[in-house]
Amino acid sequence: MLFLRRLLRYLLVVWLCLWAAVAGASDLANEVRVKSAVVYNLLQFVSWPKAYEETGSLSLCLLEDSPMFFSLRTYQGRKVSNLSLLVRAVPAGLLGGAGCQAVFVEAGDPSLLMRAANLVGMQPVLVIGEGGGAISRGAMIGIDTDAGKVAFTGDLAALRHRGLKVSSKLLLLA
Repeated sequence: MLFLRRLLRYLLVVWLCLWAAVAGASDLANEVRVKSAVVYNLLQFVSWPKAYEETGSLSLCLLEDSPMFFSLRTYQGRKVSNLSLLVRAVPAGLLGGAGCQAVFVEAGDPSLLMRAANLVGMQPVLVIGEGGGAISRGAMIGIDTDAGKVAFTGDLAALRHRGLKVSSKLLLLA
């Protein structure tokens, strides 16, 4: 009888741990999906240079091991203005390099956002960074989550210097 009680307690503890892990993974998956939707929708509020129309596509680049990559991939082929969205996974050294019209850098390594912003330079490439202080590290638009809500900030001067314009509708949401 004592053995059975211990076994039941053990199984209950294991079940609770598994349930907590699944619930946590579900929350993380939902957060990733919400952030992906926010990134996709932010792209809609940008007036892209006419030169991008030549290719007919807009490349959004992320790190190749980014959890957001697979979620953002669901937007592959959807329209951003008149452009078809391409979601590309690139190595850290090429993040913001040739062929990227928009870059998303997740929170984690603060120097990565600065390197991507430096690589972009003054090109008309939108740099979106995640986490507090993203703007000060070179992002033009920063997104952050707080208590399950996604908020964003923008650096209008940096956007203008690179020839990117943001709809006034987005400014009302910020």
